Amino acid sequence: METIEEYEGARLSSLIFTKSKKLIGFYIRAINRPGTLSAIAKTFEKYKVNICAIVFSTRAKLGNIEGSFFVCDFTNLNVDPNVVKREIRKIKNVVEVKIDYPQLPQILADLHHFPIIDDFGRRLLLLTEDDMKLLAVLFKKKFGRLAAASLYHHGLDLGHLYAQDLKTLGIKDLKEALKAFLICCFARGICEGRIVYYSYRHLLRKDLIKIRIFKYWECELARKYEIMGPTGHIFRGIIAGLVEAYTGRKVKAKETSCVAKGDPYCEIKIEFQD
Repeated sequence: METIEEYEGARLSSLIFTKSKKLIGFYIRAINRPGTLSAIAKTFEKYKVNICAIVFSTRAKLGNIEGSFFVCDFTNLNVDPNVVKREIRKIKNVVEVKIDYPQLPQILADLHHFPIIDDFGRRLLLLTEDDMKLLAVLFKKKFGRLAAASLYHHGLDLGHLYAQDLKTLGIKDLKEALKAFLICCFARGICEGRIVYYSYRHLLRKDLIKIRIFKYWECELARKYEIMGPTGHIFRGIIAGLVEAYTGRKVKAKETSCVAKGDPYCEIKIEFQD
């Protein structure tokens, strides 16, 4: 049985639940030059302050002034954060330092960066699986096949949009586009996916593509709430839309395996209709 590799989860760094720790935020604006970040880190090290997380504002260009948010642990330290602040401010290329104490006893949030955007400048919304329960569970339970069709066509439109993005990056080959999309899915925490079969020779009805995905949120939620049967409608639509946008051909996307019906993974089969 094929299994997924175990990975370390990436925690959201712009929102920290402090629990019993004495966490303090440092918002530091500095000119992006080699050695600046290292000098800042060495200053925290000097005072034995552990850096728990760093939030960067953007893909910083060399020579630009960019802001970063450092989450630092002052638990059990007899260190005045203002002393650290003044020393960091003296570092070459640092132009501003602000201290952020927890906004509430339990919460320290980065309130300097908003909204969250991707490399195309589009706004990202970070939602939990519970936030998506309405779409992935209740909508399907109430409307059945109508919900499945609606979610699939939503995915189909998204697939065409993703294809435009990938073409903007200069990706012209369908297989490379699929690989790039799956990498993006992994980086965004959507799922891990891989191409397990690829046969595309243009204008042949025998052309066939199979994509296997693990830990896809839509299907894992469906399994959790006992919605049996293939439930990866959005992802199935996205793959179909992406393939159609790259080939100009109509396709049929079928989910042949799904964790919601007890399979160890989900698998999408793409068949060409012409």
